[in-house]
Amino acid sequence: AASAARCSPELRTRAPQDRDPSRLTAESAGALLDLLPHTRAFRVTMRRLRPSMRAANASEAIVERIIATHLRPGIANLAPGTAHWSPPERLVQAALHGDGGYGDIRGEPALLAALREEHGREHVMVTPGANQAFVHALLSTCDVGDEVLLWRPYYFSHLVALQLLGLVPVFADCDERGLPT
Repeated sequence: AASAARCSPELRTRAPQDRDPSRLTAESAGALLDLLPHTRAFRVTMRRLRPSMRAANASEAIVERIIATHLRPGIANLAPGTAHWSPPERLVQAALHGDGGYGDIRGEPALLAALREEHGREHVMVTPGANQAFVHALLSTCDVGDEVLLWRPYYFSHLVALQLLGLVPVFADCDERGLPT
C-alpha cells in the first residue's frame, strides 16, 4: 500500500493495459516495481551474484593493457574494429526511416536465399560480426569438454569464448608465413 501511494495518480487510476510505459517516470517505474513482492528479493539476489567459475577463470582480455602501453600518435589501433568514416547518407536515411524492428532470428530471408544460391549451400548463417560467427560455430558443432584447435597467434576473444563455453583449447603454432607447423 505504501508503494502504491508513491505511484503517480495517473498510474493508480488507469487500467494496466491502458498504461503507456513510455510515459512512466523513473520514480513511478520504481514504485511499480516495488508493488511486485519478488522485485526486492530480486534486487538483493542480483547484488549477491558472483561470476561462474568459467567466467572467473577466463583469460584476461589483454588488448586494453597493450593499447595503454603502445598506442601513440602514428600507430593505428585495429583492435576495436570501428570505422573511421561515416556510412553513406542513403544507409543513414534507411536506418532512420526503416522498420527498425527485429528481423527473422535466422536472418533476412532474401539475403539467406542469395547466399545459399551464391555458395551452393543449403545451410548458411549471417551474424553481426566475426566473434558472433565464431561462437555460433562452436555452439553448433561442439559439446562441453571438446577439444578445439586454436592457432597461434590467436585473437584473445576466441580463447575466452572457448573457456566460457567449457571447451578445451589445444594450441598449435604457425610459421612466419602464418602456415601451420
